[in-house]
Amino acid sequence: MNLSLRPLSLPPRHPERRALLRQIDAALLTDGWFRVPIDEETAAVIDNAFAEAKQFLSRPEAERLAYTRERALEQGCAGFTYLPVGAEPLYDADAATTQRVHSLNLHDSLSADEVDARLPDQTPSDRALALSYHAWPTEPSLAPLLAAAAELRSRLRDSLCEPLLHAFAALLGGEEEMLARRCRGGRSDNTSLLRLLEYPPLEGASEGTWGVSAHTDYEVFSLLHQDRPGLQLRGRGGGWLSAPHSAERCCFVLVGDMLERLSAGYFAATPHRVLPTPAGQRARRSFVYFQAFDEEEPVSATTLAGARRTP
Repeated sequence: MNLSLRPLSLPPRHPERRALLRQIDAALLTDGWFRVPIDEETAAVIDNAFAEAKQFLSRPEAERLAYTRERALEQGCAGFTYLPVGAEPLYDADAATTQRVHSLNLHDSLSADEVDARLPDQTPSDRALALSYHAWPTEPSLAPLLAAAAELRSRLRDSLCEPLLHAFAALLGGEEEMLARRCRGGRSDNTSLLRLLEYPPLEGASEGTWGVSAHTDYEVFSLLHQDRPGLQLRGRGGGWLSAPHSAERCCFVLVGDMLERLSAGYFAATPHRVLPTPAGQRARRSFVYFQAFDEEEPVSATTLAGARRTP
């Protein structure tokens, strides 16, 4: 189901807004996911980010490996890291032996003053780690990639994440800001993450090889966009479905483990996996944005589950 979020800007009791909330509720209970359309400006931002990621991945391997998480932590700038093919954790070790995916991972870029304001009572070692996770490399050749990623993160948060947090709050019976204010680094750090992904084609036998094996995401929800088919979603009936793909650009909205817990299981986290790119085809590109709560926010269904309702 492809659902425009525009009615969420209407007053809480407006019929169009209430109708959209009912559609979101029904989609998540029936399918476990839904799609939201992407406007032309956002599509252009996505394409630019993909192009810059492709440029980075065309670098010699030794240059790319300088940005692995381990190396980045050593340099004190782990806000941008690279995960090479074969390094993605095996989420379903019974079904997969290899996963063919590159990943560029980006946390928020924050100054030292912004980190200190967000986390005022840190130990020196915790402060150093927080500074590292919010510092991006200063290498000039990376500037276009980091700028493209920052613009994409900003657009996703403003145009999709904020309205979705308001929608899920309403579906749980809470006031509009109930979830959104817990995702802004107000009392602790926020680990929301953008990943720019490339799935290179298979080389040799495909048995046991996946793009990414089956898993759920632990955050509140995930936004996922793909340039070609490959994503598979497990429906509420237990079967796997290839995610619909059309000329109309969209993001898939997948429920995360945090939202499942908040709703006492009313909304179940969406299992998903990615097929390997067939041999002989060009690399497939995707991004996922994980919308997380701030780190110190409790995730409990005690009060929200009792309040849950469908508008």
